[in-house]
Amino acid sequence: MFEAHVLHLLRRYLGEYVHGLSAEALRISVPWKSLGKEPVIVLIDRVFVLAHPAPDGRTLKEEDREKLFEAKLQQIEEAESATLEAKSKSKQGSSLPGNSWLGSLIATIIGNLKITISNVHIRYEDSFSNIGHSFSSGITLAKLAAVTMDEQGNETFDTSGALDKLRKSLQLERLAVYHDSDSLPWKIEKEWEDLSPKEWVEIFEDGINEPVPESGMVSKWAVNRNYVVSPIYGNLKYHRLGKQERNDPDVPFEKASLVLSDVSVTMSEAQYHDWIKLLEVVSRYRTHVEVSHLRPMVPVSQNP
Repeated sequence: MFEAHVLHLLRRYLGEYVHGLSAEALRISVPWKSLGKEPVIVLIDRVFVLAHPAPDGRTLKEEDREKLFEAKLQQIEEAESATLEAKSKSKQGSSLPGNSWLGSLIATIIGNLKITISNVHIRYEDSFSNIGHSFSSGITLAKLAAVTMDEQGNETFDTSGALDKLRKSLQLERLAVYHDSDSLPWKIEKEWEDLSPKEWVEIFEDGINEPVPESGMVSKWAVNRNYVVSPIYGNLKYHRLGKQERNDPDVPFEKASLVLSDVSVTMSEAQYHDWIKLLEVVSRYRTHVEVSHLRPMVPVSQNP
């Protein structure tokens, strides 16, 4: 039931870029009996993305133009719907959804969401922006977790105004950015589209987590990695008072504290040149896309 709806949305927005989407690959379970009593857990694990520049001379196809036009129309329709809905609610003067049982349940569920994102690796390989100097850049993340906490800083489940009075803790583990200058794109024995999930994990997961000291070896996929931002650990705590607690103007309505481990940011001259070249290419491409529809489909020599 839910798999079909989620699959429809995934195919609509990611179908052009993601292969192998099917209902069998999705597993969604809703603990109906525990809703409002236990936190709903959202777990996103092993997100691997490999990107590279589009071939030179690529122009927008007619179907691409139609998609852009439909996207703009959808934005306009959503904005109009939101405006009309806001006006309708203001005229009706109905009670807030949070006053109803369903509204209270939804607020409790959302306010106590446990979100964990782990093992993320987004890599970009470029052999065109800086001719003769191929480079690759990437972002890796071992873990990002958000939970609800009590006044003592312990994880808890809040049933009284969880969405109105927020007390959240965000844990960050090994967020890093790397850039390897004069680095050739990864080469594998078959097409990326033909790799199994296990093979993707073997290639992309190396370097995300802390290396094992006993092994003493670095995978060939993570060897000689040059970090622009070395792996960072951190913890963010956020507290927002409820509306009924905002009586004292001397007490801040919102408080946040952020603790980070040693933050190391370095950039070599070669890395700087790569980024400048990439920005120049992106700027030219954006200009090209905006005026590509004015360009003749055939050369002047063929159609004087």
